[in-house]
Amino acid sequence: MKGKSVFSPAEAELVRELLHKVRRADRDEQKKLRNRLRKDVGFYISDFTRSNAGFTEAYFNSLVERGTIKIV
Repeated sequence: MKGKSVFSPAEAELVRELLHKVRRADRDEQKKLRNRLRKDVGFYISDFTRSNAGFTEAYFNSLVERGTIKIV
């Protein structure tokens, strides 16, 4: 795991916000947003999926519900 799996409530909200924006952004903007996820929050999508289908805010929420990602 490159990043972390435990986030503060503020960090989790930022992850959700950035994931929401990634789905609606063009390719260049997506790269910038994913970089912010990594650098600003320590969230690496590749730590939680290998799929090319796209990591969504809903999938993040499901990982929180399952306890894979913790918010403290």
